[in-house]
Amino acid sequence: MPAGPLSAANQALAAAVAGAVASGIVVVFSAGNGSWGFPGQHPDVISVGGVHLRPDGALEASSYTSGFMSAVHPGRRVPDVDGLVGMLPRAMYIMLPVAAGCLIDRGNAGGAHPNGDQTVDDDGWAAFSGTSAAAPQIAGVCALVLQAGGSLTPAAVRSMLVRTARDVTTGTNHPTFGNAATVGPDTATGNGLVDAHRAVLLAKLRRALSPGRVAPQSSTEPVAPVAVPVTPAPPVAPVLPVVPFQPPISPFITPAILPVLPPLMPPVLPPLRPWFRPILPAAQPVMPWGWRSGGADDDWPGAGGARGPGSQLSEEDIAELERFIVDNPDRQ
Repeated sequence: MPAGPLSAANQALAAAVAGAVASGIVVVFSAGNGSWGFPGQHPDVISVGGVHLRPDGALEASSYTSGFMSAVHPGRRVPDVDGLVGMLPRAMYIMLPVAAGCLIDRGNAGGAHPNGDQTVDDDGWAAFSGTSAAAPQIAGVCALVLQAGGSLTPAAVRSMLVRTARDVTTGTNHPTFGNAATVGPDTATGNGLVDAHRAVLLAKLRRALSPGRVAPQSSTEPVAPVAVPVTPAPPVAPVLPVVPFQPPISPFITPAILPVLPPLMPPVLPPLRPWFRPILPAAQPVMPWGWRSGGADDDWPGAGGARGPGSQLSEEDIAELERFIVDNPDRQ
């Protein structure tokens, strides 16, 4: 599907993806292994490509994975970020558990690496990779970012992953595309290999400095209790005795004279005292710069937030801290 149009099934899939992202769900899809992956090229998803880590520690574009400009969604570059993927011919790179004796277990067994994984064909283990195996790597990082950053929009999560990814400048992706990795974003590796540590660090910073969590000027400043007035209860009306039913009195019988009972007095109620309930501040650790941690929302694109009053850091200060995290990968 290099140029579209989308099939009816893919149109329904695209609508489901857009609806999920609009409801706040982060959606991750693989870019493909030499194919024009869909919905990996959908503009709302985090599209995942592949980077190979050589034995000497150098990074290069995986020759097994896709990278291209979408013809279905003009201007959409695929992928956004990358996981770890092997190289052609078979990308036997990561040892993963599989169902014992399954097609992958048998098909990749034996032989010498990289043409075989050097395991038996029914042990439940096989060496393989690809963007389908890289996408769960990215999904795991997304989960860590959401855990660290609170309530973040899918756009904010993707922005954090993209800004903190490690640039890859060598290698060429799958021969179907033949795109070379260059300095900066490209169609071979997108923005580069995902960096979980820096992405989580950026999410923690954003959460600590997000609106609505400004600490008081003094963390030990007492909070005056709030008096809750209590209205006295009205007096209780006396309860009269129940007079038993008397049959009609015959005119020829003189009724007996009943004794006169003293009137009932209402019970004496003790005076009600007003009740005071002090409202204590919630215990929260105080973060640097006078901000409190915890909570949700931020002012990333799509989050709808706004800076709260009392901040000791300007937007320029926060942007500078973020730039430091992004531009100094080896100083965290």
